[in-house]
Amino acid sequence: GTINLAAPASYAIAGFPYSPVLVTMPFEPQKAAIAMQGRTKRVLHMYLRFQESLSCYYGRRVSDYFASTVTDNVEPLQTRSGPQIAGQAPPLFTGIKRLDSSGGFDTEGQIIITQDAPLPLTVLSINASVDVGDLPMAA
Repeated sequence: GTINLAAPASYAIAGFPYSPVLVTMPFEPQKAAIAMQGRTKRVLHMYLRFQESLSCYYGRRVSDYFASTVTDNVEPLQTRSGPQIAGQAPPLFTGIKRLDSSGGFDTEGQIIITQDAPLPLTVLSINASVDVGDLPMAA
């Protein structure tokens, strides 16, 4: 394919739209005193390490076994800060973002990261702070 630019550019990012989806495995800490499977979890904070990334949506994949539904609750990652010039692309971000998670308890504790634009996105690691409960589940 080809790209037609309205004005000459020394640097441009181009790509085709696609929707990658990254979903973590159900939360199970490695050094827990008891098994977490079957217990309810609530992701409090996520620590996402990015490399040269620009935009994504992050959140939780919530499994409701009582209603037999799975819902993706995502929100956009804020990539633009106050001192950046409007009308120009923000710089690529490399580093860790601490992101708060909304929502209540579910049985899996999964994190989802997705994107709907052809922009650079590289996720190097995902860590989370999780609250574990002991609510009853349906049989």
